[in-house]
Amino acid sequence: MIIKNISGVTKYFSIGHRSGLGSRFSRGRELANGASATFGNDSKAVSDARELALAGEIEIVDGPAVAAEQGSVNKPAATQLLIAAAGPSNGDFVILNGVKFLYAAVTGTAVAPVIWAGAAAIAATAMNTLRTAVNAHATVGVKLGANLTIGADTVALITASAGANITVGANYAISKSGANITVAATLTNGAKGHVKEASVTTYTVTADDNTAGKWIIPTGLKSTPSNFIVQVNRAGAILPTLACTFVFEATTKGNLVVDDSGASTLAAADVITIWAHGA
Repeated sequence: MIIKNISGVTKYFSIGHRSGLGSRFSRGRELANGASATFGNDSKAVSDARELALAGEIEIVDGPAVAAEQGSVNKPAATQLLIAAAGPSNGDFVILNGVKFLYAAVTGTAVAPVIWAGAAAIAATAMNTLRTAVNAHATVGVKLGANLTIGADTVALITASAGANITVGANYAISKSGANITVAATLTNGAKGHVKEASVTTYTVTADDNTAGKWIIPTGLKSTPSNFIVQVNRAGAILPTLACTFVFEATTKGNLVVDDSGASTLAAADVITIWAHGA
């Protein structure tokens, strides 16, 4: 397996056994922050690596093909960006992880390092041009998912891009300017682990979800699942029938779109469980 030092400092890592010397002898290696190294795939090495990964000291870049790793998932931190129906004005902006994306009538108004996010437009169009700018940026560390229309407004999920060394996104600051743009101050709800194409995700429905009627649940998968099952638990009982719909969006393929806008099947405090397996 290949591990990467994400501790922030140069550090000595003791992982696994040295061949023939017994379990009390560790195979160690000093790694600079951000550096990677290859270790064995024996059970002790896997156990040591998982412990260090859960502590946030390393990232398992390429894990061993053993059953112990199959259920682990790296669910990227995310948050919702909403643009009201009328859209932003020229001069409005969004700052994602230190990169400023500016709406302006003329491209040249956005002088490097500021990135042009398109001209002022209605919500859906403005989200599309912002997505193009964000998803083409090499170092911003996030991706913007597909549009979700809620009433007259347009929503998309900002998701930590694959490979980002974050757990809950506390170091990914977000800010904005403009009354028609709404976004949280940072990304949240990330879970760090080794990425595998299988995920079990739970989500508790909120009152705000019910008001919106549509929302997005990130599962951490990198591809559209070949198979998935959704189950809803209410007060300890499984709801036998669901009139709402569950569809994985195409832009950020691990994001599940819940649409209860017409059915009103779900209620606050319902627990949604998703079992999904990637293609």
